Amino acid sequence: MRAHLEQSKTLVQALMDYSLQDSEFKSLVSLEIIRFFKITTRKTTLIPLLLDCGIAEACVKWISVPNPSYNSLQLILRVIHNISRHNGGSDRLNELKMTTVMHRLKRPREETNFNDNDYEEVQLAVTMIYALLLEPQTLKNNTLLSNERFIRIIKQILQMIITASQHTNGFYFYNCFHISEPLIVLTKLFNNDSVLLHCLGESPTCLDFFCQLLIQIHCRQPSAADEHEYITVLNYLAVIALCNILWSISFHDQYKEKLKEKTEILKLIDRLSSGDFAIQQLDAASEPRHLSSIRKACEGILWNLEEKVVTPITPTLMRQRPMAMISYSHVDTPFCKELVAKLQTHNEFDLWVDFLHYHQDSSRSSISHSDDIWEEIARAIELASIIILIVSKDYYDSKSCRQELSYASDALKKRIIPIYTNTVQQNYKANGWLGIRIAGQKYIHFGRKSLDLGVRELVSMISDPQKPQPVLPSPSVLEQKQQLQETNEKNPVGQWTKEDLHQWFITNQIHSNLELLYNELHTGTSLVLYARHLKMYYRQEYEFLCDKHREKYYGKQLDTVQFIVFVDALLQLDKTDLFSKEVEEQMMSVRDRVKEQTENEQQTWL
Repeated sequence: MRAHLEQSKTLVQALMDYSLQDSEFKSLVSLEIIRFFKITTRKTTLIPLLLDCGIAEACVKWISVPNPSYNSLQLILRVIHNISRHNGGSDRLNELKMTTVMHRLKRPREETNFNDNDYEEVQLAVTMIYALLLEPQTLKNNTLLSNERFIRIIKQILQMIITASQHTNGFYFYNCFHISEPLIVLTKLFNNDSVLLHCLGESPTCLDFFCQLLIQIHCRQPSAADEHEYITVLNYLAVIALCNILWSISFHDQYKEKLKEKTEILKLIDRLSSGDFAIQQLDAASEPRHLSSIRKACEGILWNLEEKVVTPITPTLMRQRPMAMISYSHVDTPFCKELVAKLQTHNEFDLWVDFLHYHQDSSRSSISHSDDIWEEIARAIELASIIILIVSKDYYDSKSCRQELSYASDALKKRIIPIYTNTVQQNYKANGWLGIRIAGQKYIHFGRKSLDLGVRELVSMISDPQKPQPVLPSPSVLEQKQQLQETNEKNPVGQWTKEDLHQWFITNQIHSNLELLYNELHTGTSLVLYARHLKMYYRQEYEFLCDKHREKYYGKQLDTVQFIVFVDALLQLDKTDLFSKEVEEQMMSVRDRVKEQTENEQQTWL
């Protein structure tokens, strides 16, 4: 089929041109042409050819048609979804700002000509496309779960997977979607820990389902010589997605013990970590770049579930001089190699980085499947006196990097030196799991100084660990606080919107779990009033919040430091001149009366 289309680019272009001339899709021929592209884009190997013919540009024009019928819109959305599954296709659609073009489709149902069921189906398709096109960083937005429509769509995606899994023929299709497609969308959404925990918490059997589904699809997997080779590839993608989902789950303590109890799935994961699968290679552009390979994901699961006993280093292993281990994302390999070359010229401490201990000229990705890679990295972390952490968006998006830093910071309490590359965006701010672990650490930003000057500063910090180092917030925090202060002068707290509140939580490095607990606060005024309420009833509020945290996050305890950071930010906010003098006096009077009443009630109870 590909050979035929290669010889027929002119025909393909003519079909697109014909459909574009029928701007309202009144002709059945136009709909059939789009249906043809829906079928051809299913084969990801054909996407490059269709991109050359202008399929992405045609999609932008098709989706921009005002008030399309439900049938025509669904066909167009399927074409866009199919293109988004291909790495090159998603890149091209992002260049054309497809998510912005599609934004009008998210308007309320009352503003459309769809019935309730059709509207929900359109929103499902739109959300799946958004998940494939958006960067993981964007999907980690803490406000996703505050959107009721988004929560409904998550349930729909899970139901699609469940329904498709019940097909006994091994094809796993539902409503023209193969089970791998909603699973891949789910892996993208599970970059947001809150979304993952919400799904697992809403359905106690969700973890069991993912485990059984992996076993089911793996057992059904036909050989590469099977006549349904297309289905074989799709099933393989489903296995990749499921392994990545289980890897994401294995980072959370409340589910580690449950995974350890599932001996059947652990045996399969152990086999898969050794490369036990029929198909070993896919077209690189067809395998979503945000997913790790089956082998790497399974190695990560086993590593997370392993009980690590930290053994003190014996005198024979004590080093005469410090050793620094570099933890980085393979995307930052060029900067890392340049940094290592500079550090080696100083020769004042030992240095461990993966490419120095395997293939000198290889990229990190080429060694990520070594049988003992996790053990080698873990041993390096254990022996290192300092961890140099190359901070970037790609580091934050990487489960492997999360695994390394969790072991170094949480288990071994190693000293961390965060450094920012000279390519990181100036407004980038590490948050979530990464932000928590590097908050308060002195950092070096190579985007603000020369490489030589930054290296000399880094060498000084490593070689003289006794020298007291000033504790600074992460690089963009000071800038963002200054920007927030300037913004407050133009936009007083009393005029804050929900988005301003979200920015306040981010700027003050307040954990996302706490932000979700206070999701009912919608204005700056309500936040200031809560701060004053908290000062009056600090102990009661702390106990109430602890209970609320355990209930929402499935038994997880509220971290005291996280709460203190939140309270400190609230007290600073309470200094804001929010109300007039008369209103302040009235509030003080009410507060005194309430306090007196509370004290009387306590005395009566005692």
